[in-house]
Amino acid sequence: MSDNPFASPAQNPGKAPVMGGVYQGPVKAPTVISAITIIALILGAFGLLGSCTTIGGFFVAKQMTSMFEDMAEENPQMQAQLELQRAQEPYLLPAMVIGIVNFFLASGLLIGSIMTLMRKPLGPSLLSKCFVVAILFCFARLIFTIVQQFMMKDAMLEAMQQGPNPEFAGQIMEGSFWFGVIFGVVMALVLIGFYVFGTMKFGSDEGKRYFATFK
Repeated sequence: MSDNPFASPAQNPGKAPVMGGVYQGPVKAPTVISAITIIALILGAFGLLGSCTTIGGFFVAKQMTSMFEDMAEENPQMQAQLELQRAQEPYLLPAMVIGIVNFFLASGLLIGSIMTLMRKPLGPSLLSKCFVVAILFCFARLIFTIVQQFMMKDAMLEAMQQGPNPEFAGQIMEGSFWFGVIFGVVMALVLIGFYVFGTMKFGSDEGKRYFATFK
């Protein structure tokens, strides 16, 4: 405390000043900022799980191809499944690369969210940067997914027609193909919208005032 009784009280960035120079508890987080942070935390956790599954699937797919080759020799009905597996092989390595990028991005979202909830100064900065990277990543993954789906469509249709009911299998494949494409586009747009919204809110005056109280 200052020896001068007329001196202004020392400023504490973690407290909110009120009239009379009295300070209250830490500034309450804006509801929107809290919601964005929690959603980013959830997305980071699911992203880590998904990336580990994708990376692990690369090695599992190699083993499954060998297994289907042995099974197709004994059971011709497994030939369709073998062709489907072979049709996916050219895209396994790019998918694994995307999984690795997603692993680091999800880790950044997770760490940034936790640090923001703990009111650490590095948290909002890390989370904002991850939002920008996530926007670019979602666009890249969407393009890859659409290209993969269209490139595999003919191979998948040909493989399905080798089954016992080719006409019905073709209809099922056609329906699932367009469902997958539309679902992927919608999900990508939703995620991109969230990351853009989060970037804007974290960079807004309200966000900057709140983050300035971190210590």
